[in-house]
This record gives sequence, structure tokens and C-alpha cells, in this order.
Amino acid sequence: MDEEVIELIDIARQHYNDGNDELARITAEEAVELDPEEPNGWWFLTLAQYELEDFSSAAKSAQSLLALAPDFADGWAKYALILQHLYDDELDEEAIDAYEQAFKCDPSHSSTIFTLERLYRKLDDKEKSEDEIKVLQAIKNMEGLTPYQLNRIGILYYQNKNYFQAINAWEKNLNAPAGASLFNLGLAFNNPEVSQDVDAIDIWRIAIERNVMVDKSQENIEKLLPRLLELAEKAKNECETVLEKELYYDVYLNPFMLLNYSGLVDIEGEFDFKKAQKLRKHLLQEISLEDGKVYWLEDIHISKSAAIGICDELYDEKKRYYHSLVFNNKPLLDFLSTGNHKHFCIDQNDSPTELIKVLDEQDSGFKAWLSECFRSQFDRVLSKAIKKKSFAIVEVLLDGRRWVTVEDSEHCFKSAKRELKLLCEGLDGLVDKSKSQKVSYEEVEKYLNYNGLLSLLNLMPSFFWEQQDHVVRNIRDIAISTFNLHGDAELSKKIIEMTDLFDFKSGMFKQKIEQDIDAINKIIEEKKKDEVHLEFGSGSKFSITEKEIKRDSKRIANKDLVSLRWGGLNTRTTSGVETNSLFVFKSNDGEVITFNYSYQHNSPRAELDKELVDDLNNALFAYLLPVVMSNISSQLESGSSIKIGHITLTSKGVWFESGWLVFSKTNFIPWSDYQVKAENGEVIVFSKRGGAKTSLVLRDVDNAFMLLLIGKDRT
Repeated sequence: MDEEVIELIDIARQHYNDGNDELARITAEEAVELDPEEPNGWWFLTLAQYELEDFSSAAKSAQSLLALAPDFADGWAKYALILQHLYDDELDEEAIDAYEQAFKCDPSHSSTIFTLERLYRKLDDKEKSEDEIKVLQAIKNMEGLTPYQLNRIGILYYQNKNYFQAINAWEKNLNAPAGASLFNLGLAFNNPEVSQDVDAIDIWRIAIERNVMVDKSQENIEKLLPRLLELAEKAKNECETVLEKELYYDVYLNPFMLLNYSGLVDIEGEFDFKKAQKLRKHLLQEISLEDGKVYWLEDIHISKSAAIGICDELYDEKKRYYHSLVFNNKPLLDFLSTGNHKHFCIDQNDSPTELIKVLDEQDSGFKAWLSECFRSQFDRVLSKAIKKKSFAIVEVLLDGRRWVTVEDSEHCFKSAKRELKLLCEGLDGLVDKSKSQKVSYEEVEKYLNYNGLLSLLNLMPSFFWEQQDHVVRNIRDIAISTFNLHGDAELSKKIIEMTDLFDFKSGMFKQKIEQDIDAINKIIEEKKKDEVHLEFGSGSKFSITEKEIKRDSKRIANKDLVSLRWGGLNTRTTSGVETNSLFVFKSNDGEVITFNYSYQHNSPRAELDKELVDDLNNALFAYLLPVVMSNISSQLESGSSIKIGHITLTSKGVWFESGWLVFSKTNFIPWSDYQVKAENGEVIVFSKRGGAKTSLVLRDVDNAFMLLLIGKDRT
């Protein structure tokens, strides 16, 4: 940069800092005239013109600046401000674009972040919701969100169907003065993809206590209560707990319970250490006299040292507070102690609202402390309920009051996922079977109902979308094999429609399956569109259908087809170019059907003839190639070798001879190096490492075309 330009820019900077905007403008103009490629000159010219309210000139200068410095966040922010003044429109689209560019250049640009937050709020444009979320997340990282902003980001997450993120935001905002997040949180819990209806009722009862949207909250509660009360009764009638006695107190043992503490603990008052000491002494005597048995705890065995360690937690003020909260809530205490599921059952009139408020207090630390033992017990109880096919208990467990941190949510389902995976294995076997044998509707139905797989998957929340996806994908794969490999379109349709039996929790997943069903239905509906039926003047007939190839009296069922070859040959005759298309089909019992079709390129019906040959090719791909391909793959998988021309295929790769006579060479290409392409009527096989190479004429060699498909399949 020229020294004179540097000096002018420094002078312009000084004038601008001193408030001499006119002098700053004049000096900056001189600088950009001398060096129009220097962005600093344009920057101070832009600033001076803005202060002089010459917004039109400032906008042009800013454009020149940003062309030279496209990553300059301050420049984009100033340009946005200029445009707002120029068009006298705070919500000008170009201005907002410029602010967004400033944010992209510098995600920590504070003035831009807060300006965008305000503008997005005014716009309230759903198309900008993802951008608004990013801005609010930036504010959260900088200084935390206000109650209004927490509620707003929850709404944005909810609109974008990120329900669990919405719940996370609104749960942090329960104690906000306006209480708007309370009702919204209930809606999120009640959403079918979340399906935590007990949580929804608990939250709406808190909303009613705080006089927030009382009528709507009560109306929603009354809609949900009948189903949940009936379910709670079923779960209670099944059993008190699915856990064996040996597992009682394995995850959590409350020190007050261990001490055989009577009544409730006075959390607000001063703790009676003398009473605790007396009870502790009695406990240790009981352990000594009964060889570790504690009769008031189902005769569990506990060592003195373990008992002392648990009781000593009462000397830690915070832990004593946490244990008191658990001890005073009997359903929660019984769940953590013995796996009793009453904690998850709704009550006609009451919810543990006071404890929920403590759970949602950020500074209490109670939820983080509780989460560790709660997640372990929940994981164990849910997996046991699945194993015992206690469907009412499974549903109750999934309806809410899963009091764990966001980080621990996944841990609640580890063992349950393993149980479901075991139940799904039978269906995995049917997928493999469908590739070689036609699977019946009854077989699929049996595995869906076996051990209640269908019922269980329909109860599972979105944490189990992988398992749901796996099962439905298996059904779809079986349906596709039924159609493609076994030619039974009606059965294929019946099997794919089994996916309608699944009540998917994930909207995105449901949409995906619906698309799959639509796709296979269209295939089935159009299954005959590629069939070819030809009849010639001589009375000769030829056809390719989804079930067979037929030439006059000869026929080959598609399932019996072992090889095919086809190709076109152009020859020049006295009347012009003629194309002869040859098609040869062979069955496993030696039957051969040959079909030739020739036409002149200059014939008036040449276009129709070309379409006819295209139709024949389409029929090959639709009905015949999958059958031959399946036969070849099955033979390779079983360890057999297959000859295609002079090339031998094995499960490990391909062999062929090259060269002449005594100078011939045996070449081997493993499947990992196998490359293939079609060129000028030939299929060329070669190694991607170089060297080995050979070719076959597609028209002359049976199954030569299959080398192209096998290459994709094996590699």
C-alpha cells in the first residue's frame, strides 16, 4: 500500500474518531481515489457517509468494501444498518440478509446477534426459525437466555418437531413469572411422538396451581385421564413389581428406610441427629444378631460397613436433603427400592407437583443426583417388563415421570433395546429366507406376534426408532423379495401392508415408511406395464411377462431361467442400415428360446421398431435379470463356481486365461479389485490395480451382461 494512502487513511480515522465527519469523508475519498483496492479507505468512507446521513452513498461504499473484504463482520453489520435507514424499514429483507452474513462471518458478533434476535422476533417467520434458533443459542452461550427467550426457543423447537429439545428448554423455564412455558410443556409431553401423557397432566396441574391457562389445562387433563386411569389399574392388577426379590434395594437403599425411620422427615426443620444415632445403633445390633439380615427390608443381607456407609450420608446436608425428598415420596421410594411401578401411575386428583418443582430448580442439584440411580432402575424394570410381556406395565413406564437428566435419557433404554433386538432376530432370519424361498404371510405374521413384538414396538417412544425401522425395513425387504424374486405381486402387497400395523411415534419415520409403501404399491400397480406381447403376420407369437417367456408353443418359466443374452448388430445393406436384435433364453432343463427382430433405419416405421426393441429390453430388466442374478449369487454364496464365457466366477473373485497357447497366463482378480464396464457391445473385465484384463461380446456370450451386475453386487 502506498505511504500516501496509509497516511490519508490514518487522517480519516482521526477525523472520524474526533467527530469531524465531513473531513473524514473528504480524506477517505482521496484515499480510495488513490487506491480503490484498499478496504480500509472504503471502511472510513462508509462510516463518514453514514454519520452524515448520506445513506445512498454509504450503501455504495459499503458494497465496494465488502467486495474487497467479504468476511468483514463489522462491514456487513454496518451495511445492514445503512439499508435500514436508506429504505426506512427495520425489517428490510436485504438488511436482514446483511446481518445474517455478519453473523456467519463472526458468530460471536454481539451487536449483530442481539439485533437479529429482535428482528426475528418481530418477523415471526417460520422459514427463519432455524436461523433464529442459532441466534438464541449464541445468546445462551454468551449470557444465558431470559425467560421470554427460553419460551421462544422452545416454541421454535416445537414448530420444527424437535420436541425433546423443546421440552428441555421449557423445563428450564417453569418458574418464569408469566408461566407461558408451563402450558406449552404439557403440549410437548402430550405430542404423539413423545407420548408422556402423565408428565403432561403433572405439568398442567402445576399450571392450574399457578393460575396459568386454567380452563385449557383442565380440559386437556380431562381428555387424558380416562385412558391413563384404566391403564394404571391394569398395571397395578398385574403385579406390584416385575423385579425378583433378590434385586430389591440393589440400585438404591434409602438411609431413612434402612434405619426404619417412622413418619415423614421434616425437611424444613432441624434434623434430629440423636434419633438417627439411636436408630443406627438398633440397626447395627439387628445386623449382628441376624447375620446381616434386616427384617423390615424383606430380610435383605447387608454388611455392617455398607450399612454404616449409607447411614453416614445423613451427615452430608445436601445428600440428607435428597434422601429426605425420596423418602417422603413413597411411590418414588418404592420404585427406586423394589421396582414398584406405582410411581408412574396417574392419580385421579393429585400429582407430585412440589417434588417436580424441586426437580426443575436448576440450583438444587436434586435431578442430577437422582438421575444416576433412577436411570439404572428404570432400565432394569423396563427390560424385565418387556421380557415378561407385561404390556400394561411397559406402557405405564413410558407414559412419564422418567426423572432423569437429558444426558441420562438414552441410558434408560439400553437393556430394553437388547431385549427387543433378541425378539427381532426371527424376522432377520425370514429376510434371509425370502431371498431363496417365498415367505408366506402367516410366517411374517407369526414373528410379529411372537413374544408380542408388534405390541411392544407400538408402545416404544422415539428412542426406539432404530428398532422400529429395523423391523419395518425387514418387512419391506421380504415384500420386495416376494415380488422381485418370486413373482408374487399379490402376496408382496399383502406383506408390505403389514407395516400399517405399526403406530409409529416418529413423524419423520412414519413419513419414510409411508413413502416406502407408496413406492412398492406403485411398483405392484405397474407390474404388468413392462410386459411385451408380440404377434406377427405369420401367426407367430412371442411374449415376456412377469411369469414366463413364451415363443409359440415353447415356454420357460422365469423362475427356471438360468441364462440369457441379447444384443443388437448393425449392418449396411443396399437399402440402408439394418439393425438385428437377438434375444436368447435358456432354462435349467435345457429349453432354449431364440427371438430375432430386424428393422431398416430408413423404414417409415423405424421409430416404432426402435420402441419395440426398447420394450423388449425393459421386460428383460423388469422380469428376467433379477432371477438370473439371484441364481448366480446363490451359487457363489454356496461356494460353487460359474462359467461365463471363458471367465470363471468364484466366491473369492474371477479367473480367466489370457495370451496364446504355451504363452497363455492364468489371471485372478479378487472381488475387491474387480472392475467392469460396457463398451461397443462388449463387457470389459479388468483389475483396478492394472494388468489383468479381458472382454466378452454381450450378444454372443450367455450371461455376459450379468458381469456388470455381479460386479456391483460383489464389490
